Amino acid sequence: MEKLADLLSTEEIKLMKTIDETKLPENPQSKLWKGYQIIPAISPQVIEYFNDNFPIRKGDVFICSYPKTGSNWTYEVVRQILFQNKESDEITKILSYRPTFKILGRGPSEKYKIWEKSPLSRRLFYTHLPPQLMNLEKLKKAGAKHEPMKSMIELGWNKFYEHCIKGDFPQNNKPGEWYPDHILEWYKQKDDVEIRFIFYEDMKKNLTQEVKKLSEFLDVSLAEDVSRKIAEKCTFTTMKRNVLSETTQSAKIIAGVMGKGEVGGWKNYFTAAQSQQIDDIMEKKLAATQITFTYTL
Repeated sequence: MEKLADLLSTEEIKLMKTIDETKLPENPQSKLWKGYQIIPAISPQVIEYFNDNFPIRKGDVFICSYPKTGSNWTYEVVRQILFQNKESDEITKILSYRPTFKILGRGPSEKYKIWEKSPLSRRLFYTHLPPQLMNLEKLKKAGAKHEPMKSMIELGWNKFYEHCIKGDFPQNNKPGEWYPDHILEWYKQKDDVEIRFIFYEDMKKNLTQEVKKLSEFLDVSLAEDVSRKIAEKCTFTTMKRNVLSETTQSAKIIAGVMGKGEVGGWKNYFTAAQSQQIDDIMEKKLAATQITFTYTL
């Protein structure tokens, strides 16, 4: 496989090495775009560039999660399955690891020109976008694979509970919509694009088994010992320890958004009434789906 560094211009390599991971778009406050409340760190212009100009390849993988549902954990599991730490050079590793490059809508649109030159046979991205803000027709034609994450969100419920269920927070959602609406919209696409839904709780329960299921979905053949080794590398505890041991800007950003990696933390926040209300909301909104949740292990 060719090295990405040999395919890029001096300016493109400089962009990859010097881009400020902490820099937000101009006017980073929440914005309403196409009727959706956009996360401040996301640029609608960069999303539009991706939708209109970026050529999707067959085999590209998109992790389409709601914020705080295990995005970074799932990304690393899938990255290990696809590449098994065989990215050919430093530049390619930057491309598949740094948040600015792997998150759709973040960073400059020039990053997509770099992705186009990537010699990787598979490309991996993640996003918190709903399907309405992505070019689904292009994804369908390319046969891209999508992996929406499903899990309870562990936010500071004592203070934010009411705002959360009212859809007040900008999480790439329409005003009044939130987590179950994100799941439902992706669920509606399951017959048109290749989608596998992943449960955070299943990953916690038996990560080796989930690695095997994911590798089958991704058309990657893994020996038993390789699946086990990937699971060992990708336990939440191991991942967080590795991230915290690094001093790079990217590692600091990832460490800042990683939670505790536990199941059942909602018990520390929910009252009995709130818990029942969430159950009722989920049952009503997801009634037409086959989605059910495990709240404790």
